[in-house]
Amino acid sequence: MINFSRIQCVTLHFSESDIDLVIGKSTTVKLIPSASLNQSATVAFTYQIGSDILSKEEHHLIQPLDSVVIPARDVKGVDVKITAQNAGKIILGVNSSSEELQQLDKTFIKISIIHNSALIIINAVIGWIYFVAWSVSFYPQVYENWKRKSVVGLNFDFLAYNITGFIAYGFFNVGLYWVPSVERGGQRVSKISMILVCGAWLFIIVALVITLFKVITWLNYLYYFSYVKLDDWGSLFGDPTKFGLGAFSILFDILFMVQHYVLYRGKLPFYETLQEEEKKSSNKSEF
Repeated sequence: MINFSRIQCVTLHFSESDIDLVIGKSTTVKLIPSASLNQSATVAFTYQIGSDILSKEEHHLIQPLDSVVIPARDVKGVDVKITAQNAGKIILGVNSSSEELQQLDKTFIKISIIHNSALIIINAVIGWIYFVAWSVSFYPQVYENWKRKSVVGLNFDFLAYNITGFIAYGFFNVGLYWVPSVERGGQRVSKISMILVCGAWLFIIVALVITLFKVITWLNYLYYFSYVKLDDWGSLFGDPTKFGLGAFSILFDILFMVQHYVLYRGKLPFYETLQEEEKKSSNKSEF
């Protein structure tokens, strides 16, 4: 008979949070308890695509897994062999009737299955090139501001929109990458998101109409259109590189504003200084 007064709460975790697999290849991960169990526990696996959580692998993305037994008083965990069958994404979770195992909804591993391992390398290389190129692009403007002791030519509308956009972008990535309940909840467009998206498209359409009637120029319309960033959420899914890129952008926007309002506050714009020098030169030539 189980002594309920001595039942402890034990959680499980996989040795990896996400893995990439090529079709036909296998990998082994560990399913590890946070503490030793008083009694052995049988753990079954669940399979999730979107909001559907199934006890059987009906999508044929990975080979179905048999239940595993975590022995009592063992903290090393058990091996779980995962074999890829078809391309796609799936979340492997766990379930158990053991009263000692708690919070099993937070125990999962994200599995991405692709056709060729070269795609992983190409994706990583392009991602880092994109990250470095965008980050480096900010440095010349910082140096130019420092050299001239002025921020003339820097569009502060851009900075305001950029900070707002990337803060929202950052919240989105933090939620998907670090909050498990967000990812494992019902996958549908929320009412708030629907309102925001509809508002964005309404803004685009209205701006297009007034552009056609020549109230604003096409250049201004393109600027307005660029302020609305409608990215592919699937490509943003838990991507720390893009999140870091957003953080860098916010950092540079803040730096530009500090230069304008603190470091170079009250400084004469560079073009005004040149105009004054030209006037002095012309006055001297008249004499």
